Amino acid sequence: MRTCFSLVALLTFGVTIAIPLQNARDHGETLRNPFELELAETFSNFSRVSYCNQKEKLTWSCKTCADLGEFRVYFVGNESLRHVGVYVGYWPQRNLALTVFRGTIYLTNWIEDLQFLKVDSKYEACDASLSDARGLETTLQEEEVEFGSKRRKGRRRCMVHSGFYDDWKSVQDDVYHAIDQILADHPSAEVWVTGHSLGGALAALCALALRTSHLPPSSHVGLYTFGQPRVGNVDFAQFFSEKLPGAIRVVHQDDVVPHLPPKSNMVITNFHHHSTEVWQHGPKDDIFQVCDGSGEDPHCSNSLPEWDRSVAAHKLYVHLHMSCEPRAGPGAEEGEA
Repeated sequence: MRTCFSLVALLTFGVTIAIPLQNARDHGETLRNPFELELAETFSNFSRVSYCNQKEKLTWSCKTCADLGEFRVYFVGNESLRHVGVYVGYWPQRNLALTVFRGTIYLTNWIEDLQFLKVDSKYEACDASLSDARGLETTLQEEEVEFGSKRRKGRRRCMVHSGFYDDWKSVQDDVYHAIDQILADHPSAEVWVTGHSLGGALAALCALALRTSHLPPSSHVGLYTFGQPRVGNVDFAQFFSEKLPGAIRVVHQDDVVPHLPPKSNMVITNFHHHSTEVWQHGPKDDIFQVCDGSGEDPHCSNSLPEWDRSVAAHKLYVHLHMSCEPRAGPGAEEGEA
């Protein structure tokens, strides 16, 4: 089933952040490449496991779990407060401390009910003066800061979607504790975060918090998301891209969710993606186009007309259906995941 959405075309601000863009297979096994198809496939499978029930995750007993191999689970959220699906564990195959966030299980309603609200991101470095980065405190502002080379002097006003932010804060302490335990057991492990849909938004906030306020500056924090919605405004997107320049957002074809909440030049709906988009498209769905560092590359998924938006594309990433049990390919049966 294919659902189309008509969104009003709104003015946006743009910025290009220099990031080395390279092809997926050019650089062997290093984990710090801008995009690796093998990693995308791996993290999409871990994201699919997030849709399994709590027992399957705790015991690592689902079909996809078996395919991924040994994985030591340190934490599985009980979803008692805000129904945030998350698990944290250690993957010895690549020495990774991995945090995985689940998307919503009520996809259609969630798309319809997205609220265009923001709260202060509460990152002191982000809230600093644009001119001298002194770490000044800031509150909700009525004006926005222009992107680009002609920015006026003033405080950076980083704002994020209030629902995403509150969801992340509800599990933050448990996630931190689990990651700390993994790093105590495996000091050389690299920290990665991933998620699909709503889980992508929470993964982005988690990765940024780990990078800016929890882990030592020398720690590696990597991020791959799939079908992630916009998380915050243009200042937040720029700050995010500065702190996590290797972050990857995979967008499949005409998936509607990465185009929500809509971007505009209005203060309360001034949403903007962080870098870097990788657009999966093509007649055979096998082109993975690494986009520019602006977060809103007009030559990638933004090149499609506003009316061309699909829910079906949101449910299929890297040729795999985003659900607990494996269902591959365009003919895969659709579910709410």
